[in-house]
Amino acid sequence: MKNELLTLGNVIHTDEGVGVINELYGDELCVAIDGEHYLFDYGDIKGVAITPEWLEKLGISHEKKNQYKYRNFKIKYFEKQTTIYHGGEYIFTCHYVHQLQNLIDMWYGKIEVEL
Repeated sequence: MKNELLTLGNVIHTDEGVGVINELYGDELCVAIDGEHYLFDYGDIKGVAITPEWLEKLGISHEKKNQYKYRNFKIKYFEKQTTIYHGGEYIFTCHYVHQLQNLIDMWYGKIEVEL
């Protein structure tokens, strides 16, 4: 995975399980998984696919069927992709939790994630 796509607090998948990035180093990152800290190369991690469960963990409210809301974002969840609208206009399509985290962080600041 490209390191410029990741920030502190992003949820990612590793061989050890799903964790949260808590330090970024040159070619490595430190990830907290179940209270333990591990170092990984960027090439050894993957994104976590967005699911309804992950939307809820991010504090995103379910409105109806496949539609969710976070502040002024309207989010349409589909199994293969999630589309984001702001003020009724399409702004982004994402597939992974860290992409959605980064978008929310950019507009509203960091959101804490409980694993």
